[in-house]
Amino acid sequence: MDHTEDRTWCPSAPADRPEAVLLGVHAGSDGLSYLNEPVPAAEALALVPEGVEATSIMRFAAHCTQKCGHHTGTGCGLVTKVALAAPTVPGHTLPRCHLRGQCQWWRQTGVTACRRCPLVRTELAETQADDLTHKLADPAVGPHDLPT
Repeated sequence: MDHTEDRTWCPSAPADRPEAVLLGVHAGSDGLSYLNEPVPAAEALALVPEGVEATSIMRFAAHCTQKCGHHTGTGCGLVTKVALAAPTVPGHTLPRCHLRGQCQWWRQTGVTACRRCPLVRTELAETQADDLTHKLADPAVGPHDLPT
């Protein structure tokens, strides 16, 4: 991961982007287990067994882009909603994260995003997602449409 450039990184990005890296592995109800060092997504994807959706067990990071459906023109709409409505990990201290210095979510909302980040999943099966999760993931749903 190139920290020399001033681009921010999305901690919930598609794995197919050329610069994508593995951020962590889902550890059940404990949320994401963050890697100490980034691993290129292509290397991580090669280890995923056939028939398993990579995003069901891993989360990837890549450059934040204005082409993303969550980009509002001034920042990330997803993290704005996550910061307002997503649950935090109880008693959770900030995870060690190799992405933090370049993370769009950190730059935009600081600790608020980090306390919720471990529970964020890039993709969930339709049957796994509740109403709040659907609203958080839908770029057409604004922060004012979320439950308070």
